[in-house]
Order: sequence, then C-alpha cells, then structure tokens
Amino acid sequence: MLTKYIQAAIDSITWKIMPDGSFYAEIPLLGLQINTTHLEECQSQIREMLEEYIVSCLSQNKPLPEIGGVQIKIR
Repeated sequence: MLTKYIQAAIDSITWKIMPDGSFYAEIPLLGLQINTTHLEECQSQIREMLEEYIVSCLSQNKPLPEIGGVQIKIR
C-alpha cells in the first residue's frame, strides 16, 4: 500500500521550468514544493520531501490525504 501511495503522489507532481531556467516541482495536495537549478536535483529533493512527509505523519499518527484514489489508513 505504501508503494502505491508514493507512486500516486509522484504521479501527481506538477513540474514547471521557471523563467530563470530553474526547475519547480509541487505536490499541491500535500503542500510540498521545491525549486532548484538542476532537474535531477529537483526530482530527488521532491521525492525526499515526500518520504519525510509520510514518515512524519505516520510517526505522529496523523492521517495522510488520499491521492489518486490511494489512501493509507492508520490503525
């Protein structure tokens, strides 16, 4: 279930090339966003932010929002 959730979140990422040539990524539903000068760095950092967000929510027993029809229920 966690793998499906992560994939759904990655699939929901909004990518933009900014006017200054930097790369912007956002997972709007989770409020995660990053802006970097290199695409690979942007990809890596948004995934890392996603992992940290999930771990933080789970460790605090906070619910994760449904993404792309995938939901993780905390028992």
